[in-house]
Amino acid sequence: MTLATGGATRLTVFLHADAHWNHHALSDEIIQRALRAGLAGASRFHGIEGYGRSGVLHNDIDPDIMSGLPCEVVIVDPSPQRVHDFLPQLDEILDHGLATMDTVHVVTVNRPTPGGPSSAEA
Repeated sequence: MTLATGGATRLTVFLHADAHWNHHALSDEIIQRALRAGLAGASRFHGIEGYGRSGVLHNDIDPDIMSGLPCEVVIVDPSPQRVHDFLPQLDEILDHGLATMDTVHVVTVNRPTPGGPSSAEA
């Protein structure tokens, strides 16, 4: 097993899971744009409960208030400049929302696959 460590910039975008842009999920659009921009990775996480600026609690238990459930899109890239250069993309497609950007320490695990090229060298 090989561990590699290093710094990276994480951009987290908080939005409603039901938010749309051009008739498809806004979170999908953010991830597709991050991919086209060459950013290292992006993931979407759906919450089951949360509230924002309105102070209204949204959860998946009460069907009357299921809209507005929280969703996060997390983007990580080793280049702070690439992440910063991606911000205008968000400005173009977000009507409102919150994003955070922070520096993170990344640990990557590379384990040889049994029968793969690395195991033959061992």
